[in-house]
Amino acid sequence: MAIKPGATAPETGIYWCSVCKLPGHFTAGQVLPECRNKCGRGGWDFVRAQELPAGAAPAS
Repeated sequence: MAIKPGATAPETGIYWCSVCKLPGHFTAGQVLPECRNKCGRGGWDFVRAQELPAGAAPAS
């Protein structure tokens, strides 16, 4: 089930837009943004857990 934009990410890892499948990396507790492709009706599907590499910034 897709997590709506504005909700917080339950886990750190890779998420896909439920409409266009654009990937994003978000950290646990981060507020999930709207898809950068402006799909409008999509949410975020958790794909897999993954830690950010040292020095990398989460997707926004």
